[in-house]
Amino acid sequence: MLDDPKLVLAVVGGGPSEEHLRAEAAAVNEELGREAVVLTGQRPDPRPAYQAADIVLGMGGSALRGLAFGKPVIVHGAAGYTAIHEPGPLVEPHASRCMYGHGDHPADAKALAAQIRTLADAPDRRAELGSWGREWVVGRFSLDHVSTAFEEIYRELVRRPPGRTAWLRDLEQMSRYEFVKPTARRLLGR
Repeated sequence: MLDDPKLVLAVVGGGPSEEHLRAEAAAVNEELGREAVVLTGQRPDPRPAYQAADIVLGMGGSALRGLAFGKPVIVHGAAGYTAIHEPGPLVEPHASRCMYGHGDHPADAKALAAQIRTLADAPDRRAELGSWGREWVVGRFSLDHVSTAFEEIYRELVRRPPGRTAWLRDLEQMSRYEFVKPTARRLLGR
């Protein structure tokens, strides 16, 4: 959909799907007759990739790092979710979901292609979003901001300690996260 020689998709990192992705990338590159998709594999220091990017596609910490490098970010998620992280109504949902989205349809390559094209064709918009994103991520996730937020939580806990019910609820949630979920995955072979 974006057979544009100026566009190269660099996939940085590794994981269980790496071999499959390498085969897919090779097929796309052969079809296009150029290296349009590059898989770098795992990198001990991914900062050069963020620095070199014009647009970052990602979720979670990867999206936050892209913003920290002053890059426009397209947030990914479940059920075909992709959205440009920009000022507006999606900022809080992205932040509250750790820069991850939830769609309500299967992956839509056309929507993602349109988002990439919108940013690729607008260097001023990329610069504007990069600058805004850098300010946003530093203001929201900097060490000073996060440590102040934790300090407020700790002060509130000292002032009004949680009762036994809250402690038991936390214990139940941690038990489910640490033991039940991994055990279920092993039993289901995932």
